[in-house]
Amino acid sequence: MNELKNLQAEGLTTLGQSLRTAFDLLNLNRLVTGIDNYGQGRNPFFLEPAIIITITDGSKLTTTSGVQDELHLPLNSPLPGSELTKEPFRWDQRLFALVLRLPGTMSVESEQLTGVPLDDSAITPMCEVTG
Repeated sequence: MNELKNLQAEGLTTLGQSLRTAFDLLNLNRLVTGIDNYGQGRNPFFLEPAIIITITDGSKLTTTSGVQDELHLPLNSPLPGSELTKEPFRWDQRLFALVLRLPGTMSVESEQLTGVPLDDSAITPMCEVTG
C-alpha cells in the first residue's frame, strides 16, 4: 500500500499511440488468420469480436508538442493493406474507457455524495465511434 501511495506520474501521455498499437496488433491477427482478405471479397461469417478497455484519469493529453484537447491516433501503420481501410479499427472491435473522475483526497466539507458529474474526456469520441 505504501508503494501505491508513493507512486508518481511522470512522462507524457501516449494514449493515441497506445491505442493505435492495440488496433494494429488486433488487425495483424486478423490478417494472419485470413479474416482481413483484401481483394478477395468479404466473408461475413468470419467474426472475431475484440474489446479494448482503457483506464484513464481523463486529464489533458500531453505530448512533446504541447497539451492536446483531442485524441489523435497516428495514421501510419506497418501492416500490409492498411492503406485500404479508412479507420484503424474494424466493425467488430469496441473501445471502452473507464475514466476515473474521483479526487484523490477527501473534501473537508461534509457534502452528500451525489455521484460524479458527467464530463467528456478526450477518449469519449473514439469510444462512441467504435460503438
